[in-house]
Order: sequence, then structure tokens, then C-alpha cells
Amino acid sequence: MIKKVPQKLFAAIAMLSIAYCANAQSPTAPAQGFNVFAEGNLALTTNESEGPVACGGDLTLKGNYQVAIHNAGNFTVGGVKIGLLVGGKVIYQSGNALQIGSNAYVKIGNNTGSYAWYYDQNNAASPIRITPSSNYDSSPRIMLQASAPNLGVSSANNPVFQSNLLDFSSAFQTMRAKSLSISMCTGNAQLTNPNGQSIPTTNLPGQVKINLQDGINYLNVSGSDMNNVQIFTYNQQPSASKILVINVNAPGTFNWNVWNQSGVSFQSCPYIIYNFYNTTQLNIQGGNAVEGTIFAPFAGITKTANQANIEGQVIAKSFEQAGGE
Repeated sequence: MIKKVPQKLFAAIAMLSIAYCANAQSPTAPAQGFNVFAEGNLALTTNESEGPVACGGDLTLKGNYQVAIHNAGNFTVGGVKIGLLVGGKVIYQSGNALQIGSNAYVKIGNNTGSYAWYYDQNNAASPIRITPSSNYDSSPRIMLQASAPNLGVSSANNPVFQSNLLDFSSAFQTMRAKSLSISMCTGNAQLTNPNGQSIPTTNLPGQVKINLQDGINYLNVSGSDMNNVQIFTYNQQPSASKILVINVNAPGTFNWNVWNQSGVSFQSCPYIIYNFYNTTQLNIQGGNAVEGTIFAPFAGITKTANQANIEGQVIAKSFEQAGGE
């Protein structure tokens, strides 16, 4: 699943800076705490996101997906937490439903082809639905846990269809500048081979260990070198005092065969960030989990063959998930 990043991440990476590699704000702060934050289009097939999801373009429903299953986030409109925010319209392609949990609400900028149901066809206060036709039970559909009376909403008061709630263009302009700035920070990561012998950060072997020092550890690595590594072992757990920033130099299209990481727990994932600062298309492959946040504000991301989890936020120009969680 795409895991919700705890708020402590935003403080943990607070030292990253535009000019000095030290900043009072997380590079992902403009994403407003959304678990998935895409500037453009979003396509969802399977399976779920633990936190809220937002895109500035169109959302295509291509299967069965769940949003905000454990956390509705902190972005509110009229005092109601928004689990799904779509800047454009919804395209109903296939599947049964996209379900929104945690009693969260939905906002859609363009109502073309969508019907919002605050009450069902019998005028009962059933859970809110957004459907592609004038049938409460039509599919694929967007299904909420909450009813209109529960949330205090209606077609006249805080309606589903509302545009211009987030300036995605401005947010991504800021994040792209931060991505480029972070990429220029001097590498200071200490790598070793399995025998503990120090090695450079180029021409990496199949097995690599990292010694995390106090502060921010910058690992500046090429995409090809990162794909050479099959097992990446942490000798110390990433933490608020030992942050890892991986600057990935992989221009253009990059097929990322995610390495197997050992010596790291889910509790450490908030302190790991992958900065894809010059990638324009990122294809996530292989069967290993991504332990940390994917910060790729210049890239479209496709995750179609990888059955493993992403244990962090996803920041992307566009995002398609069809395989794994």
C-alpha cells in the first residue's frame, strides 16, 4: 500500500534548503500532506492508499481502489477533511468502485460526466456516491463511507463539485526548485561492501551497506549504479537524527528495479527520500518495496508490475498505479 507519511517527516527533513541544504520546511510541504500528490492526471487500478490523494488533472478509474483507508489527512474545505481531490474530471473506465475511507469527503473540479448523490434514489441518507450515470448503483463509481448529514454537506453547502481549491502549478514550481536545490548538495554518504570496506558511490556492486551519520546523509548516485545494487543494507536505522536523502541522477526515462533493503523498518521510512531531480518518466519495477518517499516532481510515474508497497509519499507530475499496493 502507499503508506501515509507521519507529520514528523516534515520536521525530520526540515534541514533541506534551496540555497544551503538546510531549510525550515520539508520539500514535500506544498503537497499539503496528501499521500499521493500529482500535478496532472492520475490513473488508479489497484490497490489502495492509506492517506488522502490529490491530482490537478483528470482521474481515471480503471479498477477497484481504496483511498484514505487509515487517515484522511489535514486538508479541509468548510471544516471537512478531503480524502480525494480531483482538479479535473473523473473518467469512468472500468472496475466497480473507488472507495474513500476515514469518513473523508471528495472534491471534483469538473462535473462533466459525473453525478453526485447526497441521498440515494429513495431519498434515504445513504453514503455519498459519485457515479457516471443517473443511477445510484451504476459503476465504476466513487463511494464514500459518510452520508451528507454526517458531513454537513449538500449540493448548496460545500458541494462535491468545486474547482480551484489547490494551486497545483505553484506547488510543483516550488517543489521542482527544491528538488534541483537538494540535488546540488554535496554527497557525504559512507558506503561499504559486505565486508565493511569503504567503497565510492560510483560503479556500485551488487551488495552495499551504508553507515548513517548524525544529520543529513546525502547519497548522490546514478540510476544505472542504483540498479546495479541488489541488496542495500542499513547499518543504522534512519531516524530524525540520521536522515537519508538519495539524489538519483537518471535523466529522461528510468526503469527503476527497486533494490532489496535490509536493516530498515517501516518506522524509519519517514526519514528516507528519493529525489529524482532530472527524471521525466519513472517506471517502478521489480518485487521489492520502496522504503521512503518518492520525490519526482518532474516525472510521470508508472507502477504497473511492482507488487510491493511504497512506504511513503508519492510526488509526481502524473501517476498511474496498476499492480501492488
